[in-house]
Amino acid sequence: MNYAMYGPKSPATNLLTEAELASMNPQELVDRIHNQNNYKHRILYYGPSSSKDLLATIEQYHQVPATLKDIPAGNEYSYLETPATKVLVAPYEAKQIYMAQISNLDKKYDPAIEPTRELYNEYFGGGMNSIVFQEMRETRGLAYSAWAGIMPPSYLKYPYTIRTQIATQNDKMIDAQYVQRYYQQYARIRSSLQIGKRRINQPHAYRPHHQKRYYLDLYQCTGFGTKRRSAHQTL
Repeated sequence: MNYAMYGPKSPATNLLTEAELASMNPQELVDRIHNQNNYKHRILYYGPSSSKDLLATIEQYHQVPATLKDIPAGNEYSYLETPATKVLVAPYEAKQIYMAQISNLDKKYDPAIEPTRELYNEYFGGGMNSIVFQEMRETRGLAYSAWAGIMPPSYLKYPYTIRTQIATQNDKMIDAQYVQRYYQQYARIRSSLQIGKRRINQPHAYRPHHQKRYYLDLYQCTGFGTKRRSAHQTL
């Protein structure tokens, strides 16, 4: 996944070699820990103390020098753009295949869409009760685990991404990928977020005996070029 997101150089490859580890001085690592407070940092607090009491506690116990050092610049890992479909394969002998898809939306953080994004992720990929998991595993028996979601950027400079993942048996991969592809396409449809907003006002939509209607409703969505049926129509 890191290779698909960042390319050959990623946080996952930013590791010391065996030779570098063997040649390091353990005391240097201990000193780095002790020097943490010498660099500029922030303190986040959640609790009952007032600002005045909190500041008094920090001044008493949080010992720092009068002048703090700037944090050294780290390695920058930018997300790859995804203008075209690309397939990456990491073959190894196993009875199960792990298939993931990622799409860079090239859209920066927007607090206005966060409630809808959270709703979408809970509905489609928010755990074992989400329709992706229920449809892929419980209804169709196509995967051991499956999820999909619109992932927020960890920093403001990074974009949103759409990610999906399936863990399934090798002989079920084609069918599982076919179904999962529709969920990824569905995530791109702007109207799907409006559908999610409307359904939040329909509590019965989350009852188990209604779920299958919504699974099938996905394949009738106008975003797939077909006529969308009523969410309450039995299919």
